[in-house]
Amino acid sequence: MFETSLLRRSLSLSLSAVLAPSIVLTTTFDAVAEDDQPPPRFYIGVGGYMSSSPFIGADDETGLIPYLAYEGDYITLDLSGLAVSPIKNEHLQISVVVRPRWILVEPEDSPALTGMDRDIGVDAGAALDLRHGPFSLSAEFLADITNENEGRELTLGAGYATSVLARGRFGVDAGARWRNEELATYLYGVFEDEALAGRPAFAVEETWHPYAGVTLSYAFTPKLLATIRAEAEFLPDAVQDSPIIDDDIALTSFFGILYGF
Repeated sequence: MFETSLLRRSLSLSLSAVLAPSIVLTTTFDAVAEDDQPPPRFYIGVGGYMSSSPFIGADDETGLIPYLAYEGDYITLDLSGLAVSPIKNEHLQISVVVRPRWILVEPEDSPALTGMDRDIGVDAGAALDLRHGPFSLSAEFLADITNENEGRELTLGAGYATSVLARGRFGVDAGARWRNEELATYLYGVFEDEALAGRPAFAVEETWHPYAGVTLSYAFTPKLLATIRAEAEFLPDAVQDSPIIDDDIALTSFFGILYGF
């Protein structure tokens, strides 16, 4: 059965680039599930993350985050947002989703970002997941519904997951994220009223951001799972040309412990 990712977009930095493949996590629990026990509905946990910042003068970020989630037959609510899946079976899942749009630009991260205030927005859209054996394909379209950035984002991905060490799952995935000019500028550019000497206004054109990641999870018991995820998102030239960007790749890693009940 498909489930939305337990940890997707759980980091405040580079959220759209972390912990996406759901098959690895949920099938790890399934692999050690007891026949007379229902699958977990609620999840609690804690995780640690490390994320590189592509912004000039900004340090890499590390920290701990709590995790809470509910996963029903057709509704999932977690740090990534809300997903309602009226169509859901072994091979196909179609969902309506509402997700927070976490901000990447934090003025306190670097003097180069002084005065660049951004607010968290809310996106809504639809997601499609296809699965055949260990292979999966996914597509998700999101649009800003709060008039915070007028953004549009399309994510296309493919993945492969397999069992390891009896109680574990290993997965690899890759894809690309398209962002329209409004969202790309909101995330990586400089608005006219933010321009300063040495930091000119800069609009980022619509872009495709390739990404690739690996996920490993291991179920110690039918209710206790550990997972680790690492991902790289490659910034296109249109983003690298921004006066506040000094890197061509954003790296994110995460380790977490989850308990389901």
